[in-house]
Amino acid sequence: MTFVRRELRSIALAATLVLVSWGGESVAKRTTPGSSEGSVVTYSGMAVHEDRAVTLRVELSRAVKVRSEKRGKNLSFFLDGATVRQRTNLFPLVADHFQVAVLSTKLDRARGGVRFSVSLREAVEPPVRLVEHDAGATLLVELPPYVPKEAPPPAPAKPAGVDERAEP
Repeated sequence: MTFVRRELRSIALAATLVLVSWGGESVAKRTTPGSSEGSVVTYSGMAVHEDRAVTLRVELSRAVKVRSEKRGKNLSFFLDGATVRQRTNLFPLVADHFQVAVLSTKLDRARGGVRFSVSLREAVEPPVRLVEHDAGATLLVELPPYVPKEAPPPAPAKPAGVDERAEP
C-alpha cells in the first residue's frame, strides 16, 4: 500500500504546474513547443515525506536531455539547453536543518545549459526520471528515507567531590 501511495504522490508532483511570471506573460506561454528557444527552468523544490524520504524536483518548460554525475556525496545533473531566467531560482535550497538525506541543492547557469547540484549526507544512487506533461517536463530525484546515525553515548559523569586539579 505504501508503494502505491508513494507513486500517486510522485504522479501528483509531476502534474503540478508552477507558472512564473516574466514580463507580464507566463514562461510556459513564451516557450511553446514550436518556438526556437530552449527550455526554461521555472521552479525547483523539495518534498519531504512522512518516512523522511525526499523528492527533489525541477520544473521545466519543455523536456531536455539530462546527464547525471555522481561523486561521493554529491550528485550533479546537467540540463542540456535549459536556461534560468529568474535570479531567485539560482538561490540555494538549504535543507541541513531537516533530518533528511539532502543537505542542499542549487541551480547554476553553465555553458550550454543548467547544472542542478545536490549535496547529500550519505552517498546514495537515487532513481532519476524526467516526466513529460502538457506544461513541459519535471525532473524527479527520489531519495530514500534518511536514518540518522546514533550519537555516541555521553562520557560517564565524575563522582561528586573529586577534584581534577588535586595532585596525588
